[in-house]
Amino acid sequence: MSEAPFQVRSWTTRVVNVGAATSDVLPGLLDELGAKRVFLLASATLSGIDDAMAPIRRSLGSRLVVEYSRIRPHVPFSDLVKAVAALRFSQADIVVAVGGGSIGEAGKVLPLCLKYGVTSDDDAEGFRAAYQWDGTTVQRSAETAPELPVICVPTTLSGGEYNHRHGVTWPDVGKRGIGHELSAPWAVIQDPYLAAFTPDWAWHSTGMRAVDHAVEGLVSPWTNNYWRTSGVAGLAALTDGLRAVAADTRDTAGRELSQLGAWQVITPLLNGVPFGLSHAIGHSLGGLFDVPHGYSSCAVMAAVQEWNAEMGVDGLNDVARALGRPGYPVDHSLRELILELGLPSSLGEVGVAPGQHRAIAESAFEDRPSRTNPRAVGGADDIVDVLRLAQTRRS
Repeated sequence: MSEAPFQVRSWTTRVVNVGAATSDVLPGLLDELGAKRVFLLASATLSGIDDAMAPIRRSLGSRLVVEYSRIRPHVPFSDLVKAVAALRFSQADIVVAVGGGSIGEAGKVLPLCLKYGVTSDDDAEGFRAAYQWDGTTVQRSAETAPELPVICVPTTLSGGEYNHRHGVTWPDVGKRGIGHELSAPWAVIQDPYLAAFTPDWAWHSTGMRAVDHAVEGLVSPWTNNYWRTSGVAGLAALTDGLRAVAADTRDTAGRELSQLGAWQVITPLLNGVPFGLSHAIGHSLGGLFDVPHGYSSCAVMAAVQEWNAEMGVDGLNDVARALGRPGYPVDHSLRELILELGLPSSLGEVGVAPGQHRAIAESAFEDRPSRTNPRAVGGADDIVDVLRLAQTRRS
């Protein structure tokens, strides 16, 4: 398959990486937008840590009209229905989302829900994306763009805040993507100091999710030379940063390096390079079995690349080079890094039993990334084969 045409797009108007506290830069950004009424979306855990949130609240002052902290992991659509009701009542003119990946996803999609008049769970139809066999998205959402701007302050490394797509979970189908090309955040603040409040397991596991972005971007048949160059550099920076923080949780420079690497390795998605089977399986693990995104990548990414390697997939040499192990099997290097960071490396360790493989596989096969894996996925049986490789821990 030929390379994707060279293109560089950025859905986010600006990215702020200042190595300073969010409270120091947020007021200026709000002034630039003329925002006077802030809907502050935060994780329940972070909202309860006064040392983390008090400086942000003080910096907002009278502009803070609502602080909302009732979004659960994987963003159930029913949670969005309740949150958009609060957003509508607040009459806010901006959403500021502070927290991990689910908070960022919810922050990006709430203005879309507001614009489309979501008031109940019955309004889900029209938000889900459907997929053709070739991976083409059939987006049934309206064409009208959301109106409220969004600022994201990520405290994990999953990287979803940089694009216009949003993952939302429905109980009947699991996690699916929705979005609008103009619903990416206006700004992203990379704050390594705020990230220090993130639990180690969440920091490192979402870092491995970012590693998964890099790996699947590099092995994608739709990649290009721009992505190969930035992907290799970003993956190297990301793994160096993760190891630095693992050695010393107070290493602010290591957190900032991790954040920069996570930003760099999400660029294939921003530039039209689709991800592969690890992401499809991860969506199913999260949406159906409540496995955290980072843990899903830890559990399956190595097995997916082991399965891909059986067909001699291009790009694995680039991954090996970025991981500092040229000529060494990528799946082995990935497992070694996961174990080095003290993370689960198998489905069994995240609570998935072999009897659940079929349900996961059937759900994943309906998700777009299974259609754009570098080794063709012929059906749910292929995915079950990968899940068997991932079931038990291997060093």
